Amino acid sequence: MSDLQALLDHPLFAGVKTLDLPTNSVTRMRLDDGQMLFDQMERSRDVYFLMRGAVLAVFWAPDGKELIFNRMAAVDYFGEIAAIDGQERSLSVYASGCAEVLILRRDAFLQVLDTESMVCRRVMTRLVGRVRELTQRTSQLSTQSVDQRVKAFIARRAMDAGVFKPGGELRGLPTQSEIAGLIGANREAVSRAISDMKRSGVIKAGRQRITLVQPNELIEAAAG
Repeated sequence: MSDLQALLDHPLFAGVKTLDLPTNSVTRMRLDDGQMLFDQMERSRDVYFLMRGAVLAVFWAPDGKELIFNRMAAVDYFGEIAAIDGQERSLSVYASGCAEVLILRRDAFLQVLDTESMVCRRVMTRLVGRVRELTQRTSQLSTQSVDQRVKAFIARRAMDAGVFKPGGELRGLPTQSEIAGLIGANREAVSRAISDMKRSGVIKAGRQRITLVQPNELIEAAAG
């Protein structure tokens, strides 16, 4: 299967039968753990489609502190903001474990947006979703404790995975350090919040795995 055909199998292009693009518009790249795809302020413009593994999108603060913005897994895509507005990258992205991506050139991506209205609507919907998510995060940072934010994070992940019920199990969760970066906290505070939930019988927790015991407690506590 060519890289262009593999790209057509990505959910973003569902329903698209062919892409009238040169074969060299798409390339494949395999990443080792920790390998950087691009750095913030970089002027690259390509769009990346994650076919295997996971990557972290991070912001490097002036003091060198790493602030985790998002953890993405197959079959996510990223890099579209710089492709659309032509500005510098706002975040750095590197592999969390081994990963594989398909890379679509900016000119080809913009051509697809111009010619495939269904794909364009999906990209717009995703960008609007990000705005809503950032609004929610800002609200949580100003109104919720770390304990509430951790509970809200677990509840949201469980709902997205369809396991928000007693006995529901979340696997492959981000590490505590990654969760801390995602909710604007530190690892120690996240660890304390999870330990408190375990002691109170709200959850059972193992290595990157959580079993919900009293899921409604997550919602009630997160709502404050």
